[in-house]
Amino acid sequence: MEEAFSSDSVENQELLRFTTLPQTAEDLKILFLENVFDLQMKWATSTLFEFSQADRKYYHDEALRYFIQRFPDTCLVMYKPVFMINKAPVEGDIIIVTPTETLCICLIETYKSAVFQYSKENFWTELRGRDQKKILNPLIGLNRTEQIVRSIYRTHDIEHNVKKILLSRNGYIDYAAEPYQVEFVDARKYEEWFYELRKSKAPLKFKQMKAAQVLLEHSQSIYFDREFEAGE
Repeated sequence: MEEAFSSDSVENQELLRFTTLPQTAEDLKILFLENVFDLQMKWATSTLFEFSQADRKYYHDEALRYFIQRFPDTCLVMYKPVFMINKAPVEGDIIIVTPTETLCICLIETYKSAVFQYSKENFWTELRGRDQKKILNPLIGLNRTEQIVRSIYRTHDIEHNVKKILLSRNGYIDYAAEPYQVEFVDARKYEEWFYELRKSKAPLKFKQMKAAQVLLEHSQSIYFDREFEAGE
């Protein structure tokens, strides 16, 4: 992931919000999802001999919670990983390694019902009612992430389909035709796209685990030995 994740003390602090037993089915669902998130964070930041300590911002990152809590456990999430390319760090977009394919996802969201006008140039126009502003073309970073993933897969002879998705759950992407090999998912298509991913029953597969492994091997990580932790 972009940085190392957090210690047990932070996880415990996050659970302190639940000061009473769940009173409704909705309360129970929220508590379950929080526990899932905490377990996934602990798994992502710990090994038998090492641990990582993350910025607390990740515990309040709505997008990270969304990808971890709302998708099947068979979807392996890399949240904005930093790849080491020719000894230089390069930040990627969100990567989800599913049992059947690797999804490179760029999430563009600001205000509800914002409209993003597609362009082949370096900048797009974002419309918010009567207001508008220029934003960096999100496909630049998305294409870079896809190229890195494909390159790593080729180097290690990994056969796993790679797909690019530009995602806006609450906004709209204004375009005449989708560019080659990119899927635009905005508020008009989001529910259908989300349902298709959620309903997948495919189990974890060896080639999926191998794909995730080689991506991690080329990612930057910050960690401490557990002996050091004990010595403190």
